[in-house]
Amino acid sequence: MILEVQVIQYDYDYHKNIKHNSCITLRRYSLLALTNLTFGDSQTKSLLGNMKPFMRALVMNLESPAEELRQVVASVLRNLSWNADYVSKQVLRDVGAVTLLTKVYKFIIIIGLLNC
Repeated sequence: MILEVQVIQYDYDYHKNIKHNSCITLRRYSLLALTNLTFGDSQTKSLLGNMKPFMRALVMNLESPAEELRQVVASVLRNLSWNADYVSKQVLRDVGAVTLLTKVYKFIIIIGLLNC
């Protein structure tokens, strides 16, 4: 699990949100693994939720131009926020998870409506 966390954090720190297929694929598969590892596992969720630099990088991936990456990030955030402990909730607040998630998906809905 630590490897996946480091991949996501370091790749984001180095590349930010460029649309480079190998970066997106690397992050996506790492996040898919974390989605499975965090499902119903309060200890893993608590561990990740207390890693503020990782959580910041995770949330910033919501601004990726790749829809498939944003969907997986949202899945990890869903798992991390479900029955989260107090510290994890505070970290989610501090990194602006809900604000950015709402902003990104409002934009996607508007674009979808304009394309109809």
